[in-house]
Amino acid sequence: MKKIHFKGFWAGFDCKTHSSFNWIVDHFGLEVNQHNPDIIVYGYPAPDPTNDEKCIKVFFTGESVSPDFNKYDFAFTFDYSDDPRNFRFPLYLWSHENYHALKNREIKDWASEKTKFCNFIYGNGDTSMDGVRRRIDFFKKLSEYKRVDSGGYVLNNIGHTVDNKIEWLRDYKFTIAFENRSYKGYTTEKILDPLIANSLPLYSGNPLIDTDFNSGSFINCDKFETLDEAISKIIEIDQNDELYNSIMNHRIIPDILPECASKDWYIDCWNKIIKSCSE
Repeated sequence: MKKIHFKGFWAGFDCKTHSSFNWIVDHFGLEVNQHNPDIIVYGYPAPDPTNDEKCIKVFFTGESVSPDFNKYDFAFTFDYSDDPRNFRFPLYLWSHENYHALKNREIKDWASEKTKFCNFIYGNGDTSMDGVRRRIDFFKKLSEYKRVDSGGYVLNNIGHTVDNKIEWLRDYKFTIAFENRSYKGYTTEKILDPLIANSLPLYSGNPLIDTDFNSGSFINCDKFETLDEAISKIIEIDQNDELYNSIMNHRIIPDILPECASKDWYIDCWNKIIKSCSE
């Protein structure tokens, strides 16, 4: 039985409750043990792995950072790469079930069900990051048209922070879904959460987002010359229920799925990692 250990993850992390690891540990019959492990999985930021015991070192991140393969044997990242040691496994796929559930969204009159305009829910207000500054600017510009409810720590205007994000999003026609930065392959839960909640994402971030989600199922603000042009389009959609419903009823999952969307692919990745322990 191979032993696996996890380092550098958040406080309270438990691989047995994490959707990317719980079933993999069971599937391969791995023993979670910090003593003389065969595999160590490093979160980000993690302690330098250089001086760790001899074992297979796996970099695993939900951030737009790349691994140093002088220190790691394998990596799960957002990167599109020809390096066989790198597996593109974006954060929105940490639970495959959530992504594949979008195949079966009901076709209906969504506009008639919406009671609120738009929301914004973020905890990162570091405006030194281009994506953060851009989404704050967007929030302020869109708020000149109609009130945008902010339920996170940043620009909060509802008097409390939201406990259940998905449930909170359900009443809103639109959700501001801007990534922290623009980075090829960097697709997070920012777009997935509103899609699950049946709120139309106003997206900005990954230049290759169309490989993960059909372009007709969300508003890609990066396709417009300016944020003002994007907002003009959003106002048009807001004032035309037929147009809104046509976008909401568009197929979300692309006909050609990204490779990483397959659970079999993910199992194959771990097969390679575990096999390498014996080489």
